[in-house]
Amino acid sequence: MARSKATLWTWLGCPGLLGCFLLGFLAGWFTKPTEKTPSSSDVYQNVRQKLVAEMKAENIKQFLRSFTKLPHLAGTERNLLLAKQIQGQWKEFGLDSAELVHYDVLLSYPNEKQPNYISVIDDQGNEIFNTSLFEPPPQGYENITDILPPYNAFSAQGVPEADLVYVNYGRTEDFFKLEREMGINCTGKIVIARYGKIFRGNKVKNAILAGAQGIILYSDPADYCAPGVDAYPDGWNLPGGGAQRGNVLNLNGAGDPLTPGYPAKEYTFRYKVNEGVGIPKIPVHPIGYHDAEVLLRKVRMHVHTNNKITRIYNVIGILRGAVEPGWRPKRTIIFASWDAEEFGLLGSTEWAEVASCKDNQRLIQKADKFSNYPVYHTVYETFELVEKFYDPTFKKQLTIAQLRGKLVYELADSQVIPFDCRDYGEALKGYSNSIYKLAKKHEEQLKTYKVSFVAVRIMNDQLMFVERAFIDPLGLPGRKFYRTDYKRTGDGGHVQWVFSPGQADIVSGKQNVQPFNRKMLTL
Repeated sequence: MARSKATLWTWLGCPGLLGCFLLGFLAGWFTKPTEKTPSSSDVYQNVRQKLVAEMKAENIKQFLRSFTKLPHLAGTERNLLLAKQIQGQWKEFGLDSAELVHYDVLLSYPNEKQPNYISVIDDQGNEIFNTSLFEPPPQGYENITDILPPYNAFSAQGVPEADLVYVNYGRTEDFFKLEREMGINCTGKIVIARYGKIFRGNKVKNAILAGAQGIILYSDPADYCAPGVDAYPDGWNLPGGGAQRGNVLNLNGAGDPLTPGYPAKEYTFRYKVNEGVGIPKIPVHPIGYHDAEVLLRKVRMHVHTNNKITRIYNVIGILRGAVEPGWRPKRTIIFASWDAEEFGLLGSTEWAEVASCKDNQRLIQKADKFSNYPVYHTVYETFELVEKFYDPTFKKQLTIAQLRGKLVYELADSQVIPFDCRDYGEALKGYSNSIYKLAKKHEEQLKTYKVSFVAVRIMNDQLMFVERAFIDPLGLPGRKFYRTDYKRTGDGGHVQWVFSPGQADIVSGKQNVQPFNRKMLTL
């Protein structure tokens, strides 16, 4: 194919990049010279109000338009240019530093010469139907090049041929129902699952455990087409030709599949590509629901996705301060534009792995983004979609930016870090009343507390370490990259709040008793 390695679906990352721009702008505001005034709640509120007033919906609109003009897949030249653009903007905002930090991670792209598709075959093995190689381009984008076809990153290569079995959402209970209640065995079959309920990588994992040769993923109209709403461009519903992209790794927090637990730098030891963590062993391919309607017979998959080590670039900005290690006036804020997010949170994870080797104990809080709407990860996720349907005035995004700005200001400039230990107590009191009582005890002490900068610093340090008290450096049994003792990601990919999930797995029969004995030593 005469199309280079980039795709409009990466525009999904634009709101994240936009958020980084906005945070950079906030940093610029805080570097403005201000008159020294006595510390008071009035001054605190005044500065925060001025900060919020500086944000404009029109600025957000222009930032988003700038980032969505052309495709910019991770690992491409266009993506690097945008990273440099962010770096330059942050320097203009007045950050003390704004650096490009690179990592060499395993990424995945379609084969230009051998396109991925699914075919229906007759009894003689002839292909009588092939799924679409590309999505129909949205209105106004017909002449845009560099659009990658639909694919699932990190799929195994192969051309399996077998009967097709529909497995609903591909959850564990769906496979159990097929085998135990309906007597349908998926061994040696190609399965087709609809998106939703659980992470797509877990669907692939379940298909592998069920013995399937391959898995096809599609967006079902029942989940992605709201009643009474037209398909894009006349509405915000998913068109029949739209196919949701996305990685199908099963990483369990490992980051780069070849360097789990360590930053993917030039000097880091790497596994071989075929030994990488969480890489599926069967072909995976996404299609639109129009094609899915046809695939209810014997099919053949053609998947030729290539995995290769590629350099990605995070943009890291730092604004330093005076009282504590940090930015003016009190604590450090690190502004980050993460690369390769849709390949498995690689940019952020690699940076965190570096931080864990250095001084991540100074990290107070991290904000992330979420997205869930019908055209998710398709070619129809455009600037016009936002402007026409989701936020025509851009006031919703302005509100989110203002909320995040206030949150950043609270964390960075409050005399006492605004964490309330009672929140942890409320979540955990069913398992441990002592945590809740301890938090209440600190509250009573604060009423008669005399101001002391050293004492406040000590208390802030203790507050920052409350959450880390539940971290097991050896990780959970079977999930060594998950280290928190009061929450974990469940089999469906969703975060579950469980006190001592290692013990919970033992009780539920998901782990044997040997890891439990080791786990008890850490509690």
